Amino acid sequence: IRDHCVTGVQTCALPISPEEVPVRLISPSKSQLGVIAKVKLQKLNATVRAATGVHQWTETKQAIKWFEGLPPPSKSGMEWVFFQFDFCSFYSSIKPHLFKKALIWAMQLVEASEEEHTEDLKLCMAASKSFLHYRGKDYKKKPDPNRPDTTNFDITMGSFHGAEVCELVGLYILQKLIRDKVFTKEQVGLYRDDGLAAVLVSRGKLQKYDNIRKRVHALVQKEGLKVEVEEAKRGIDYLDVSLDLVNRVYTPYTKPGDNLIYVDTRSNHPPSVFRAVPKGVAHRIATNSSSFEVFESAKAPFMEALRRSNYAEGDLREAFDYANYPKGEPPKPKRKRKGRNMTYVVIPWSSGVKSSVLGMIKALINFPQGTILNKAFNNNRNVKYSYGVAKSIGRHIMSSNRRILQGGESPLGHCGDNPCRERRQTGRCWERDGYCNAKNVVYGCWVTPLDPNNNNLPVTYKGQPRRLYGGCTVNFKQRVAAHRTSFNPSTRATNK
Repeated sequence: IRDHCVTGVQTCALPISPEEVPVRLISPSKSQLGVIAKVKLQKLNATVRAATGVHQWTETKQAIKWFEGLPPPSKSGMEWVFFQFDFCSFYSSIKPHLFKKALIWAMQLVEASEEEHTEDLKLCMAASKSFLHYRGKDYKKKPDPNRPDTTNFDITMGSFHGAEVCELVGLYILQKLIRDKVFTKEQVGLYRDDGLAAVLVSRGKLQKYDNIRKRVHALVQKEGLKVEVEEAKRGIDYLDVSLDLVNRVYTPYTKPGDNLIYVDTRSNHPPSVFRAVPKGVAHRIATNSSSFEVFESAKAPFMEALRRSNYAEGDLREAFDYANYPKGEPPKPKRKRKGRNMTYVVIPWSSGVKSSVLGMIKALINFPQGTILNKAFNNNRNVKYSYGVAKSIGRHIMSSNRRILQGGESPLGHCGDNPCRERRQTGRCWERDGYCNAKNVVYGCWVTPLDPNNNNLPVTYKGQPRRLYGGCTVNFKQRVAAHRTSFNPSTRATNK
């Protein structure tokens, strides 16, 4: 067994090249401070959006509302065109000086003491440090002599607060575009790194559009970022909706080649999940449709995908009734009453269980009226029941990684810590990279069994040895020793 060991902790390595290769960190090591920074930045971004009144969208519905609010051209011979722009590598392009400027600007709009602002600034900057650890080696960024504060600073696409940092920097760039009168506040909006504006130009003449494009490039480049600007269009695809300025309509949009897949009704999920899926899909299509006609013409591929997942035709007809999704502002929520002390009972769901487990538990908790237990546990008043599903494989991996990292247990164990027999005898470890003492690993090897009934000739599968995969939480060296014993060919013939 000499294959590469893969640890249970998610890691990645930097590419080795004589030239600098731009990389995007997807799942690096990250500080738990990012969880706190995420909450603080969410509150800060909400406060800044309310104070400035700029359009920073967090969902498609807000972009649609902006589109519907565009007024008709004020002069004859004028028309609206879309100005769509996208920040290039937005996450990795955010440098410490830009993030710090955005933080200081935003904190001026929040009422707090100078000491609180200083502590929050230190917290957010510390949470933005990241590094790579692979096979016992630490990879660090090369220090920039012009900006020594860039070492180990990176807004990664797996960090806890990465999206909030992008929103904050986006707000900062957005207010600069408005302050320098590139756009008015009503003309432009932003979702993460995707910007959209409406520009009023003379029909057939785009000189004004080109001038705005140059100003946007210059302003963004001054902040150390790059931006791509699309050509002037009167119809575009933005997020998951298509916007048409000519007919003033919007329709649902899916990328070409997308394969729509939904939860199959034969899977092991509670019935409430299957009831909610068609309604959720239909509600999204209705929200992204400007009229009944648009909804009817757009729903066919979604209904067909649900049919492939074995949803009942009656449920689909009920869910895709346009009358169930009225337009306009949603009703205001009713005034909340004082909450009761509720007890929640979550029962694991399994499609293989035919008995009504929920009914059995309800019968057990049905205490006689007038007793203390009936007051504390009343099925009609303060006890709620629901089914739960098992965690996904991704959740199990995250839990395992967190347990290993917080417990201080290293999944890698070098042969030099406790030399194996091969190293003691030949000076070289049998494991290719010298990590025979590793724990919590997934490993693989090629196995060629010998047939004792045929002069111990190798037994192959389609001309190739068999591939064996395994995992172990014990010392890897001990597991290999067990394999060597179990794979030791017998010299005696068997009747099997």
